[in-house]
Amino acid sequence: MTVWKSLCQVMSGAERKRVMSVWRPNDPSSEYCPRFGKLAVELGYVTESQVEQALDIQVSDARCGRNHRVIGAILFEQGWMTPGQIEQVLNEMARRRMIGAGFPVPPEEEREVIA
Repeated sequence: MTVWKSLCQVMSGAERKRVMSVWRPNDPSSEYCPRFGKLAVELGYVTESQVEQALDIQVSDARCGRNHRVIGAILFEQGWMTPGQIEQVLNEMARRRMIGAGFPVPPEEEREVIA
């Protein structure tokens, strides 16, 4: 959330519109931005089995009428990911969304941290 809020603060209205046109968090078919669990596996933070277990927990919550929890929260609660790893996955998701929206994204070492 912090990354997205920071990005919106520095973008012009037209840039925000362009990003929002490709910002589809409910679209799992997006080629330029994999789902959180897939990316966490790709980065080596969790296994596919752990993501599958987290998805099972998410489905179980829904069937039992419990509040929806995002996969990152479940992976953290199970002790499989740290807050830093979750932040890195979210940052990488944001980076890929920006690339998918046609924005040039500098290498990590050249990025300025926006607070």
